[in-house]
Amino acid sequence: MCVALTERADEAAQMSKVVKLLSQSVELPLVIDSTETDVIRAALEVCPGRPIVNSINLENGRKRCDAILPLCRDYGAAVIALTIDEAGMAKTRERKLEIARRIYDIAINEYGLRPDALIFDALTFTLATGSEEFANSAIETLEGIRAIKRKLAGVLCSLGVSNLSFGLSPALRGPLDAVFLYHAVAAGLDMAIVNPKTSSVLSSAC
Repeated sequence: MCVALTERADEAAQMSKVVKLLSQSVELPLVIDSTETDVIRAALEVCPGRPIVNSINLENGRKRCDAILPLCRDYGAAVIALTIDEAGMAKTRERKLEIARRIYDIAINEYGLRPDALIFDALTFTLATGSEEFANSAIETLEGIRAIKRKLAGVLCSLGVSNLSFGLSPALRGPLDAVFLYHAVAAGLDMAIVNPKTSSVLSSAC
């Protein structure tokens, strides 16, 4: 859920209103998406059950973690953690695990969250660039997921599966995403962002 509009200055009020409405009819956890701490707090104050906050990372050091993790602890929310740090998005399995471990240490050891409150997104890059640098990005993401699940017991992993095929033709995207999702689940992926109109992707997840 994201209600941010540059034309409006009442994002917190709008978020609170939408959360109240959706929570009456949606049984699944709501994912709260905002760059503003006060907006996330407003959503958590009125959201029943266990919502998910999107997201934290280390791009600006600990700033985002220190702002969001206390809210997740106090309101019992889970949080999506991206493998991004001061050097940028992690490209290798080693870097993905390194960043995940840093966030894990802050969340668990400093703020007292449970491991299952952390949903790590190991990120992947599109193959459409043709760049040699990203030729093995899918493999590095799969191995990054496997390493995170093995080394950081109890955490969860999520992934925007179709990022891999962004920029490719529609005929290629469905099959490629389906194969990628199949192997990601085998590596330990717990949840995925997929296009529900792509039957081949959904079939691979079942």
